[in-house]
Amino acid sequence: MSARPAEQRLGDALLLRLADLARVELDVLVAGATPEHGRQLVAAHVEDLADALADARDLVISLDRAPPGARASEQDPLGFAEAPAATRRELSDEELERLGAALLTRAERRRHAAALEAAAAPLLIKLRDAERRLV
Repeated sequence: MSARPAEQRLGDALLLRLADLARVELDVLVAGATPEHGRQLVAAHVEDLADALADARDLVISLDRAPPGARASEQDPLGFAEAPAATRRELSDEELERLGAALLTRAERRRHAAALEAAAAPLLIKLRDAERRLV
């Protein structure tokens, strides 16, 4: 199991949005514009960058949460190692397979979160630089 389908669609769309924003060059954006129109374009770009980064942050936080309905043991599958030995011995194959599946799900969700963070990283400088142009 991976990220929930809605989160996956949001993540895919957001990755595209972040990649598109990373390609925007301010000098090209404002080329040929009047100073006032250029300022409006940069201000709109700042808003787009800030919104995309906030959306990425929200989705990363959501991906870090355990899926709804996850059992306590599935929220921390590696906690199995810290359970009393008697508890570990009593777990069935089915329960251990469920814990293993929870680990794989969590790993997949973290991969999606990592991809979002990697795509967002270059936008931090772009946002700062665009805001500096507005001053």
